[in-house]
Amino acid sequence: MFPRPDECLFADRLPAAIVFTWSTTRHETLLLKRAKQQGCTVIPGLEMLLEQAAHQFEIWTGETAPRSVMRASLDASIMCA
Repeated sequence: MFPRPDECLFADRLPAAIVFTWSTTRHETLLLKRAKQQGCTVIPGLEMLLEQAAHQFEIWTGETAPRSVMRASLDASIMCA
């Protein structure tokens, strides 16, 4: 990840079937590229951020999170960054 998105800790095959990242940028790291090439399930950091926010919303309000609104807001904020 930042500041070296073109490096990976694993020299060869990734030892996993599921790979996720905490990176919340739209830049695809070498780790994620290699995971996709290997056929791993890939969970980007933005998805994790969105799901964390949605679950927090539901815990605190007791209501269903407006995921489409939250996604639109997240996408808009990333585009401006």
